[in-house]
Amino acid sequence: ASSAHQKKLDAAAAAAAAITKAPINEGLSYERKKQRAKDARVKLNESIERLSIAINLAGSQSKERMKTHKGWSSPVGANAVNKKRPNSAIGQGVDNNNNNQPNSNHTSAAEIMGEVGKTAEEAKKWDRPSFVGTAASIVQHLNSECEALMRELVQMKKERIQWEKSNTDTCCIKKNSRDEALEFTVSVSESGSFDGGDRTAGVGFKNSNIDERSRKRAKVVTVRTTDIFDILRVERVVTAIGAFLDPRSIIQNMLVSQSWRCRLGPFKADTIWSPFCVNRFGAIQVREWKNRYDEEEMLTIDHSRDERNLMLTLYQQMNEANVKPKCHYEGLLHLGGGKIDNVVCAWVSLVERSNGETRRSVLSWKDNEVQYSSLPIVELRILMQNVGISSGGIYIPDQIISIDASTKRRGEEMFEITSDQRFAKKVINLDGSDHIESSSLTSTSSSDSGVKQLAKLGLFESVVITTYIHVKACPTTNKFKSRAKYVKILVNVRGTTLPLVVPMTS
Repeated sequence: ASSAHQKKLDAAAAAAAAITKAPINEGLSYERKKQRAKDARVKLNESIERLSIAINLAGSQSKERMKTHKGWSSPVGANAVNKKRPNSAIGQGVDNNNNNQPNSNHTSAAEIMGEVGKTAEEAKKWDRPSFVGTAASIVQHLNSECEALMRELVQMKKERIQWEKSNTDTCCIKKNSRDEALEFTVSVSESGSFDGGDRTAGVGFKNSNIDERSRKRAKVVTVRTTDIFDILRVERVVTAIGAFLDPRSIIQNMLVSQSWRCRLGPFKADTIWSPFCVNRFGAIQVREWKNRYDEEEMLTIDHSRDERNLMLTLYQQMNEANVKPKCHYEGLLHLGGGKIDNVVCAWVSLVERSNGETRRSVLSWKDNEVQYSSLPIVELRILMQNVGISSGGIYIPDQIISIDASTKRRGEEMFEITSDQRFAKKVINLDGSDHIESSSLTSTSSSDSGVKQLAKLGLFESVVITTYIHVKACPTTNKFKSRAKYVKILVNVRGTTLPLVVPMTS
């Protein structure tokens, strides 16, 4: 009886222990699942933001391409380029069986570009199922746009081949008797003899009046080849070569191999990187950062003490911190900074009024009548700098700058004022002078894509863009700062338009 009672007590104790342990284990597993779900939500929100920026970029660029495409496909432009080319074949699908007749089954590229712009405007970031469907539709439209442009390219190539063939047939002229006689002419070599001539012509100059001594007196030029590693052994020569390179090229050369990295040690010298620091960040910023870190601390960050690479380390630290050059024409209130790594950097600032209000009188047109209305307007100044592209530079296309103020429930954008010339966009240099490109925005001031440009930046060149934004429902600058999320600026790098997103810091 006692043993049975003891077994019952042990079973009860085991059940109680299991009950006490189970909630602890379930609690730990629940916390892990909750943390994973939280991390997944953060990644999803970041992906939705990137997708929203990509959709907005696709819509705006499609509209610009549609305008350019319609300008090229006008009858005047088409006849100026090629009078034989039918106007109906430009901007439309062309039937393969008849090259001169457009195919009605194919949608024109301009129509597809318009559909992409309309679909991008209808994107609702807060409605995620609909937003994903809109993204899928835009991908399909972009694929159709590529197919339409490819059809036009093939048609243009066919027309060019036909045009060249017709010109070749009409311009073909028979050789005259003189040209046929020239085929048997004996050529004379540079040494003055006929040894280098055509011996199959049948002309009897084989053994007549040949000066053998002239051939002996011919100059013999010997070229001595020099190995690249012989040049890299001379430190002075390597330093001189590095003075003509940009930071990106120097780093790429040092990453070729371990042997090149060892031989290109002079590329790390302060004489090379000191001008880079001053040209990019300015002498004032470089002096402040040098005073912030003493020499011993800077040398022990990434390098050993026997290497004297202070300026290289300083450049790396300032590049990671995204330090901007000093400019007296920025706003007093800094809103945020962003960059495309090793390409371009941008910093946004706000010119705040003394009373903190944003109301201004703005001219507008309604029913062909001029009227003035009081609207909330803020003045933004965007400092942009080319930090890594030396070949070709960076183009800033003409664009309508906008600020995203979307929330989880609805999307909203604040655009710049275009109706009043007093609030027109301006581009100035760091010293306050007008930028050359901004003062002559004509049809000739455009990039290769046909879009007008605001500025072209060479390596380490900077400009300040002044723009006025209509901030809806923001009577004060504090309200604007709390609602603004990021500024999107388009830049053209080597023929590719990229969005530069500058997040706002509240």
